[in-house]
Amino acid sequence: MNFKVFFAGILIVFLSIGAKAQHELGLHFMKQVGQSALTNPAFISDHVIGVNLASPYINLFNTSLVVNDFLFEIPGTDSLRVDLDPAIERMDDKNNSTFYNLHYDILHLTYRWKNWQYSLSYSLKHNAYANYSKTFADVVWNGNGNYVGQNIEVGPDFQTFLYHEIAAGAAYQFDFGLSVGARVKYLAGVADFSASEDRQSIQLFTDDDIYQITLNTDYVIQSSSFPELDEDFQTIGGEVLELFPHTGNFGKNSGIAFDLGFEFDVNDKLSVAGSVINLGGTISWSENLNNYVSNDEFRYDGIDIGPLIEGDTLDFSAIGDTLSEIFDIQTSTNSSSYKSSLPVKYFLSASYDIDDDLRVGGLIYNETFRGHSHPAFAVFGQMDFLKDKLSLGASASYRNGGTFNLGINGVASIGPVQLFASTDNILSVFSPYQNKNANIRAGLNLLFFPKKNDNAPEE
Repeated sequence: MNFKVFFAGILIVFLSIGAKAQHELGLHFMKQVGQSALTNPAFISDHVIGVNLASPYINLFNTSLVVNDFLFEIPGTDSLRVDLDPAIERMDDKNNSTFYNLHYDILHLTYRWKNWQYSLSYSLKHNAYANYSKTFADVVWNGNGNYVGQNIEVGPDFQTFLYHEIAAGAAYQFDFGLSVGARVKYLAGVADFSASEDRQSIQLFTDDDIYQITLNTDYVIQSSSFPELDEDFQTIGGEVLELFPHTGNFGKNSGIAFDLGFEFDVNDKLSVAGSVINLGGTISWSENLNNYVSNDEFRYDGIDIGPLIEGDTLDFSAIGDTLSEIFDIQTSTNSSSYKSSLPVKYFLSASYDIDDDLRVGGLIYNETFRGHSHPAFAVFGQMDFLKDKLSLGASASYRNGGTFNLGINGVASIGPVQLFASTDNILSVFSPYQNKNANIRAGLNLLFFPKKNDNAPEE
């Protein structure tokens, strides 16, 4: 196997999500928007027919760093320098997570009949995730000199995957104010590149006498239909369809997931709601498989991992050449199928109508993925104008990692046409290099036959 290509591929995965980042809170509060049912299948529309058209969503989030932690101006010049030491000092010892989500909700249809609402939707989703220790970052950046005489664990966890989602759901509204909903989702995997959840150990020991490096590894990277990388990285970049030729196919990589939810009107003003999204969600990868395995003990003298930066350029070959001497990577194209899980998301919220045009409330959120939890808390307010033709809202949220965000959203309706946009962190627009989180969703919907203040449309 070409080791330089292999380790450069890992670096590209980390770099592609390290400054970027699955949390979406603001959409949950926008109940007049059909896409809010993505956070709770029990949310029922006020219209008989809803045609929710293209609704792209992008989310970038990490728990530890902002760009200004490692990118600095060189005094007297227009140039920038990279220094990860200050950023590494601020990292958690074990759990530093980054997320990147790009979801393209292409079509979402809803139809109400009596007390029932039925839905059908199709989306294309790309998620990426990494979790790494402070020690891992320090060793990659500064080498192993700070850990002489210590046995340290540096194996990172990561996954990047692309999949289709076709969902069908139903919700029922009882006469006493309770609505319940469920949705089943068929998942068709396009491509995956991930560390095995069961085998991701890389232990490094540097002898304090002769400085000999000993590595014990049991580390496996699994991939399905992932694009090959050549030495010049010519296949990196470009359009998604070029990188992933199987994007349009529904092959053997498949799975299923469920969404469950409820909403209960306690009285005319107060309502509570709860949901779980992606329950049991897994994709079984069995097509175009490659496994990369390192499982042995290695001893080397005088090897220096060293920094990745030389001068003003990022040097892939420096680390690639060094690491290729350390790890004995075995490639298997006859690999067994494997499974990966989707992030499971939990929503618990309450809202209160101060009057007909003003609503306030709060949300407790948690997301679990690959053995880690990522909680968040939010409060919101929303006001309607122009006889419900315009709605403006704001939210304040706190996420794990000590991140406080201010979000805004807006909905405008002209006849059957509804336009909306939402972000959980408007501050990232004005100071992108000082924020850990940035996300936005926008969309266009067509709504027909309003049925406000009526449990169901007439037959």
